[in-house]
Amino acid sequence: MKLADDLVLGKLRCASAHRSLAVDPIGTALFWDGILAVGIPLPWPGDISLSPPFSKMAEAPMPTISGRDGRIWRPQGLVPTGDGVKVIAWERAAGGASPLTRREWTLDPDLPSSALVELCSGVVAAEESTLAANDRWRSDVPAEVKDLLLCTHGSRDVCCGSSGPALFDEVVGRLGDRSDLRIWRTSHTGGHRFAPTALSLPDGFAWAHLDAITSLGILERTDPASLTPHCRGAVTLDSAVAQVADREALVRFGWSWAESPREAVVVAHERDTLATTIDVRSTGVEPQGGLRVRVELERNVSMPTCGAVDEPEFQTEPVWRATEVADLP
Repeated sequence: MKLADDLVLGKLRCASAHRSLAVDPIGTALFWDGILAVGIPLPWPGDISLSPPFSKMAEAPMPTISGRDGRIWRPQGLVPTGDGVKVIAWERAAGGASPLTRREWTLDPDLPSSALVELCSGVVAAEESTLAANDRWRSDVPAEVKDLLLCTHGSRDVCCGSSGPALFDEVVGRLGDRSDLRIWRTSHTGGHRFAPTALSLPDGFAWAHLDAITSLGILERTDPASLTPHCRGAVTLDSAVAQVADREALVRFGWSWAESPREAVVVAHERDTLATTIDVRSTGVEPQGGLRVRVELERNVSMPTCGAVDEPEFQTEPVWRATEVADLP
C-alpha cells in the first residue's frame, strides 16, 4: 500500500487511546489454569520468560507454560520484598471456574539456582515428590489474605511502566501496615492498552485502567458494581461471553460468588449476530443458583500500536455487553 507523502500517522500511547474510547473491558481476560509468580530481581528483560527460573523451563520465550497434565500456567515475575526467594502458585480446580488455591514458598537465597528451577518445574508438572521435598520452605499465609499483582513492567510495556510504579507506591501508602492485603509489583499481565493493569487473587479477576481508589476497592472487596468499568473478567473462564455473564453474577451475588466453584454453559447462540445466551451457576458453596445472561456484540474498536506507526492499522477487538439477565431457579 502506498501512502501519500503528506500523510502523518502520529505517535500515541495505546492505554490513553483505549481509555478515550470509554468502552467496557469485560471479556478481554486471558485464560490460565494457574499463575506461577517468582521473585526476580530487577532489571527484567522485555519478556519475563527470558529470566531464570522460567528460562530454564522452556527452550524458547513463552507467554505460558504447559504442564504435563495439559494445564496452562502463566509465568509472572515479582519484584522481591524481604529476605528469601518468593515463589507463589495459584491454581484452579479441574473443570469450570473457581477461586484459585494458593501455595507459597520462601527459599533460602543461598540455595543453588537449580533448586528454584526444580521447585517451579515441580509445581507446573504437579510432581508431588518434588513438592514434598520442598515442604521446609513453605511459607503459606492465611486463606483470607488477598493479593493484587500490579504490572510495572516498563521494559515490556511503556504504559504500565510509566503509570504502574506511582500507583503501586500510592496504594502501599494507603494500605499502611495491613497484613491481610498485599500488593506486588509484577511483570506483564497481558493487554498494554488496559494500563495500569492488575490481577486480583485468589479470585482470579483481571483489571484495567486502575487508580488508587479502585485498586483499594478490589483488595477490600467493596461493592462489585462500582468496580465493573475496570473488570476484564475471570482468568479461569476461557471465553469472552462467559466472562461477561460471570461478571453479571458477581454484581448480583457479591464477592461470595467469586469464592464459589461455578460453571458457564452456552444454551443458545446466533451465528449471524454472535449473540450468545449463557447460564452461569454456582456448583458448590453459597450462593446457590445463578443467572441466564444474553451477551451481544456491541461493536468493534481499534487496537492501535503503542508508539510510532508507519502504516494504517486495521486490527480491532470486540466490545461485549449483557442485554438480558434473569435468575436461574
